[in-house]
Amino acid sequence: MRVGLLSLSLHLVGVTSLKEKRSILKRIVADVGRAPYLAIGEVGAQDDLRRAELRIAHISTDARRAQSVLMKWTQAFEREKQIDVEKVDVEIL
Repeated sequence: MRVGLLSLSLHLVGVTSLKEKRSILKRIVADVGRAPYLAIGEVGAQDDLRRAELRIAHISTDARRAQSVLMKWTQAFEREKQIDVEKVDVEIL
């Protein structure tokens, strides 16, 4: 069994309040939470309105599959209008 970890550092464009930040992150967590074999959490930058650090975990029997799934989520984040992906790190354990 393999565990893939995707760490994302995000810049939230146009966010001016904690309410807006939470609204964006709540939608992201809900979207990722509906996908099978995935878990997501905010792991840093909770005090910064315009930044978010997220970590997504994927469990798979195949390392390539885990990497593929996590990269698809990276691409999904990059297509979002209010999100600018600053840093991506994928680790397969």
